[in-house]
Amino acid sequence: MQSDMDPPRPKGASSAAETRQQGAPEGERSFSKTIMIVEDDPDTGEFFRMAFLQETPYHIYWATSGNQAIHFCGQIRPNLFILDYRLPDMTGLELHDKLHALTGFEAIPTLLLSASRVPEEQAVQRHITYMEKPLDLEEFMNTVDRLLLSS
Repeated sequence: MQSDMDPPRPKGASSAAETRQQGAPEGERSFSKTIMIVEDDPDTGEFFRMAFLQETPYHIYWATSGNQAIHFCGQIRPNLFILDYRLPDMTGLELHDKLHALTGFEAIPTLLLSASRVPEEQAVQRHITYMEKPLDLEEFMNTVDRLLLSS
């Protein structure tokens, strides 16, 4: 379901306002936290969407390319970026740089995910948290919570 506040969603993108759990303990997780997931693999993207739907109250935007994520960020300001390293139009590091060059987006934390080796020194220089796929779901969700608390 798309709310009036959601930006238009191009094919392959998903807004999951319905990911907010009703009745979550007050103060446990903030309903106002928004996550931008950029993942081109539909199965992996759907896995993330369902994990957040079932486990969190966060508002999720799912983009399938770097350019689509940049477009969304013209309309929303997420509290966290979760970026796949290998995207069809740029790397996750390149997308991180483009997103953080936008006014007001400089301090948004980034979680970079990859099934292949990434230049870790470049991630460290950019203060990017890195996790290797396949992910341990509990560790992944704990990392997301920690990064959101810092945003």
